[in-house]
Amino acid sequence: MRLRHTRAFMATFLSLTVLGTYIMPSGSAFAASLPSDFTPSVATTPGGPIELKQLRTPYSDTFYNPQSGMYTTHVFTVPQFYKDDQGSYRPINLNFTSASRAGFAFGNQKNLFHSAFAQTLGTGETVSLSSGGDSVGFSPVGASAVAGVTTGSKLRYPAAFPGVDLTYQEFPGAVKESIVLHSAAAPSSFAFKLSLTGLTPRRRGTRSCCRMVPVRRPSRSRRPR
Repeated sequence: MRLRHTRAFMATFLSLTVLGTYIMPSGSAFAASLPSDFTPSVATTPGGPIELKQLRTPYSDTFYNPQSGMYTTHVFTVPQFYKDDQGSYRPINLNFTSASRAGFAFGNQKNLFHSAFAQTLGTGETVSLSSGGDSVGFSPVGASAVAGVTTGSKLRYPAAFPGVDLTYQEFPGAVKESIVLHSAAAPSSFAFKLSLTGLTPRRRGTRSCCRMVPVRRPSRSRRPR
């Protein structure tokens, strides 16, 4: 018997992508609003639509068709782009690489948030997800000191508990945790130590899960002279 318990963090992943298209003529207010020094990207095919990368958002891209003089914006239900350190939107890449943070071995900085994962369970914080100075971290309590193994966008800690694997997978705007039970004799309850920066948990009614909300930081005001 193999049971799987999953939960998602940072965002809800929708498995169905819906594409919305908005077409605007070149003489519209949209075209007139473009800056005078606006430079379009190179067309993917000669004479084909040209992507205006400066107009990217996490959920949309915009193309200009020089043959018809029309602008087309595609809107997606799941994020397609992340903002890099220079402020440009680039395609999301879900594959794990070496972590850039001390104390972590695996990570991803090409999603809507930065993720970092420990090389071995029980050596400190296992997972850390951060965005805009806020972060949420957690570690399984009582887990075995096993090393993680990555394959593309998946990370697995085999035998984290007797008969139990702990896995994580990156999705656009989300990380999914799965607790895989390999037999009926495997543990059925688990505890995680939570650490937060800039966030505070709030219980949703009588449910056991919580949502994270930003901590209200005091504003600074100057006294009139």
